[in-house]
Amino acid sequence: REFHHMSVVNAPGGSDDLIAGGEAAMDYLGPGPPFNSGAHRYVVLVYEQKDGGAKDDALRAAAAAEFEGRGGKKAHAWAVGQGMKLVAVGAFEASWDESVDAAHKAMGFMPPPEYQSPSQQA
Repeated sequence: REFHHMSVVNAPGGSDDLIAGGEAAMDYLGPGPPFNSGAHRYVVLVYEQKDGGAKDDALRAAAAAEFEGRGGKKAHAWAVGQGMKLVAVGAFEASWDESVDAAHKAMGFMPPPEYQSPSQQA
């Protein structure tokens, strides 16, 4: 199941910092794999916008609306549907550690009982 952690649009090509140079459609929410749920895969997809990356003011609103709620959305299918071309992929894995409990609290999320850490069960 996909969970959308961030969307940035209208990032200038060739920049060393695509995120800072672009416009956030959805602010970054870091990894938060629940306790006892194993390693989670996180994938970064970079697309070139249609028309060679020309700025598209409507794209930011469209991305924000599409990925509202963050979970269960298909990022690649949406991007291709917007005429974008996949140009780079990166990935990493993360597992639960004690810092995740604070992240869950900050976002108002409590995992199901079988995935609650000892401190979340207390």
